[in-house]
Amino acid sequence: MKNSGVHVKCLTEGGANDFYGVIQHIHELEDNTISYPKQVVLFYYHWFDPTSKGTRIDPKYGTVEIRMDKR
Repeated sequence: MKNSGVHVKCLTEGGANDFYGVIQHIHELEDNTISYPKQVVLFYYHWFDPTSKGTRIDPKYGTVEIRMDKR
């Protein structure tokens, strides 16, 4: 499986922010203690620095460069 990462737009105290990360683990939990099973999927991410030190958007093409060493 190839991991292409995740992008989330969020509202923070400083305004709108874009967060970028990479999925590290996916866990599926199942609860069969009641009459019908319930399933929950949990994702564990490594998030990268959303500031200008960690990400840069190319003004011409709009592509995002992420410094993988800035988490």
